[in-house]
Amino acid sequence: MKSSIINDAISFILSLIVLSYSLYTLDLVSIIGCFMAVIIPMIIKIMTRNTPFPEIFKRPDGAIDCNLFNTGGACDHESGFPSGHVTLISYFCFYIYFNYNPLLMRFLYRGGYDDDVIENDKYYTMKRSFLLFLCIVPVIMMGYARYMKKCHNLVQVVAGAVTGYAISKFIIKLNKQRNKRE
Repeated sequence: MKSSIINDAISFILSLIVLSYSLYTLDLVSIIGCFMAVIIPMIIKIMTRNTPFPEIFKRPDGAIDCNLFNTGGACDHESGFPSGHVTLISYFCFYIYFNYNPLLMRFLYRGGYDDDVIENDKYYTMKRSFLLFLCIVPVIMMGYARYMKKCHNLVQVVAGAVTGYAISKFIIKLNKQRNKRE
């Protein structure tokens, strides 16, 4: 019981951070991405509701209160593929990474970030990997919380992470095309 509350708290706090950022910055692209990260898993869950592969698509036996507000009761008969919570946090973390990576790298290099600095820095790859690691930690935390709460199996959690990553790449590409036109 206590671990379920902790897992719910992790899910709630991470989701709240995502939505707060999007609303605070009024970043329309981010808001559209959040909308897609919520809607796409719902559509996939509807499409995979009655499939012949229950070990992949069906939620684990005994899954309860697994929807956004934990008000659904027993849901172990429903599709849980992909994890919507993991999709949302994965989208957000990779969106931040891809969108703000140059800014974060400038911070690490204290303002002097250009091609010459990169070529001469033997730690460049390590610094960039560290930033990526910082972005992946919340995804792992959310996936772990959803798995331990028994709302999803490992395949559903990984599918949520991949779906969020794909949405973030799509949104970043869309934003770059929009900025080129302006």
